Amino acid sequence: MSVAAEAPRKFGWYHGWTIVAIATLAQVASNGMPVNAFTLFVVDWSSNLNTPVSTLQLAIALLGLGSAILAPFAGGLADKVPARTLLVTGLGLVALFHVAIGAIFATWQFLALYGVVLPLGMALSTSVITNTLVSRWFVRRRGLALAVTSFGLSGAGVVLPPIIAALLPLLQWRMLWMGAGTLIGLVMLPLAFWLVRDRPTEEDGLHYVSAPGDQPVSGAAAHVEVHWREVFRRRTFWIVVATYLPLLGLWGGVNQNLGPIASSRGLDQSAVGLLLSLFSGAQLGSTLLMGLLSDRFGNRRPLAMLAVIAATGGIITALGQGMIGLASGIVLVGMGGGLWPLIASAIANEFGAAASGRAFGLTMAFLPIMAFAPFAIAKTHEMSGSYVPGLIGIAIVTLVGGGICLLMKE
Repeated sequence: MSVAAEAPRKFGWYHGWTIVAIATLAQVASNGMPVNAFTLFVVDWSSNLNTPVSTLQLAIALLGLGSAILAPFAGGLADKVPARTLLVTGLGLVALFHVAIGAIFATWQFLALYGVVLPLGMALSTSVITNTLVSRWFVRRRGLALAVTSFGLSGAGVVLPPIIAALLPLLQWRMLWMGAGTLIGLVMLPLAFWLVRDRPTEEDGLHYVSAPGDQPVSGAAAHVEVHWREVFRRRTFWIVVATYLPLLGLWGGVNQNLGPIASSRGLDQSAVGLLLSLFSGAQLGSTLLMGLLSDRFGNRRPLAMLAVIAATGGIITALGQGMIGLASGIVLVGMGGGLWPLIASAIANEFGAAASGRAFGLTMAFLPIMAFAPFAIAKTHEMSGSYVPGLIGIAIVTLVGGGICLLMKE
């Protein structure tokens, strides 16, 4: 039987791309103000709550810890509970979080919201859930679909901060947060409720859920139980973890220390702003490129290549002088942030769309390990007076991770 007979191409709009759009917007809603624009609010929060900025920064650490703890459980739910239920619940919690932040009057309230409510909301409305959902709708063009979905992570960092910075003097931070929560509740919740479906049907067309020479995967055939022990037994799972952790650690370490690194090279705040834009723009472009390469070449070679590119950028960032030298390194490291479609696609290919939620959730459980990278780079600078040892060290580990990636079988 020919591929065309197995999965005829249905012309017209494929609902899977609507799913991608909802998944992207859900990640923008969940990450945009709480994470990407966090730094724009800390001065006002510090003044209004009479709290040191360093104490407020604990919120991001609590968010990371809570998200890592919840990720495996969210992955298990993603494989069993309808995605509509999870997304609506998660976005409802995110909307509640935004409104509540606008009403806080004590530091403990702020930390509790970031440490409890936001991790719950994000666990049910971001990568673990959305990548699993998108993987069910795509086998063909899966890399591209996951890349577009990941725009919710990187795109929010490019688009939202300038908008919020312009509105903040006019509306004040409380009104911005309450307004954002209301917008999420009135727009995103209805969209998720009415448009999200778990899987395509024959009416949608099964072209995108079949690979050349394969039968389309849909309905009961898509439900294959994979237990947590089986996930841990797979070599590909550990190769993915060993590759993405140092790569993400280098990316986060440079991102969080970019201001001090630039200052140590004699650059002013305007230069730092430009470098941040270059960093986020490089991540955005890399995300799309990696999705396209995933569809064309698989995930092993693009992921290994990305590790080499980012490691090279880390070395240039450590040794480069002046704006041009530092910008060159920053762009290459920023490209490392395009790893997410490759990671999600590799997990989906290994475990199948029906079990990718649990596997991806377990993969994300290792995130706290990389959370120490920014601290390690900053601490090394405090001890040695230079960023070179810390950046070179994590760049070397990233190169090792890229080499390990070549052991992945596809």
